[in-house]
Amino acid sequence: MIECIVRTDDVMAEVRVLEALRADGLPARAATADEWAREMAAVPIDLDEPASPTTVGIVDLTVRDAVAAIEQAAEAGVPVIAYGPHVDGDAMAAARAAGATVVYPRGRFLMQTAELVRALTPGAEGDGKPPEDAA
Repeated sequence: MIECIVRTDDVMAEVRVLEALRADGLPARAATADEWAREMAAVPIDLDEPASPTTVGIVDLTVRDAVAAIEQAAEAGVPVIAYGPHVDGDAMAAARAAGATVVYPRGRFLMQTAELVRALTPGAEGDGKPPEDAA
């Protein structure tokens, strides 16, 4: 089972994302910066035997620690979906450079949350290949 961990400071977006994921049967919870760091540090890494992800990180690019959160997840081998304002090309480029698996404009992500997460994870209706960035 995939667990989604969401890093955002936007309460309205948090509620919308968590509800969409849970309605689709995906366990999901929000994390503060400290909780995120602890979770990513606790993910077991086996470089000889990469497995299907059991954790997916979702990062709102408007949080102050967005790049650090993406880097922590990438180092742990956790796929990351980053999303942010479509007009903030610099933040989206920084997310890609930090290791985000895929980056979406906020509107698209919020409209297709569960679908985009499932597409990223093999065996959960997806093929492990995220739909292309629209940003």
